[in-house]
Amino acid sequence: GDTVHYRRHSPNINPKNKSERVSDQEFWEFYFVNRTELDPKPAIGNNPKGYRRGMFLHMYLPPEFLNTRMYTLRYIDQKKEDDSYLWYNQFRRIRRVSTSQRTDAIDGSNLIYDDEYLWDGQLLRNTYTYRGTKDMLTARHDGMGQTRQESGQSFAHGMSFERCNLLVVDAVNKDSEYVYGKRVWYLDPETYYIMWSEMYDKQGRYWRFCF
Repeated sequence: GDTVHYRRHSPNINPKNKSERVSDQEFWEFYFVNRTELDPKPAIGNNPKGYRRGMFLHMYLPPEFLNTRMYTLRYIDQKKEDDSYLWYNQFRRIRRVSTSQRTDAIDGSNLIYDDEYLWDGQLLRNTYTYRGTKDMLTARHDGMGQTRQESGQSFAHGMSFERCNLLVVDAVNKDSEYVYGKRVWYLDPETYYIMWSEMYDKQGRYWRFCF
């Protein structure tokens, strides 16, 4: 949406011993342009620096990240990198997050900052190849309200999937030192949301997936 505020709880699970390390974060997001739901539409009138989106994240768990906060501004101009700042509460200092640090692991997991929304970087950072379509099961109209996740369980009960002919696109980062060799995106043909993302390492080996 144009403006969103929610609290998210996401466990980082060790599948060997079924242990969990819970992350608790409060998240705000605000769009300056391309607004379709809330006034003012279609854009904020006074936006001299050309911002596209603002994001603020407040962390409560795990305990060592209590009150750590992150603030990010994204520009309409896709050639400009994000302005991101991180307040480390335990060190009581602010540092700027560079583009190269977007590949750092988040909170001891194997997720990186670019993995948010299955891709949260500027589109111009990749080279794309269209591979056709593929019939897949995807959580296209699913809501998490009816799901139930047991302790140590990586996939929640109660998720509903439907068959959809998804668009298949290879995305290769232009940075030769990027952590992934490539991503394979499976996109909803109506909304162009990424429904599945496969990640491959620098040797072209299948690494993992997100959905």
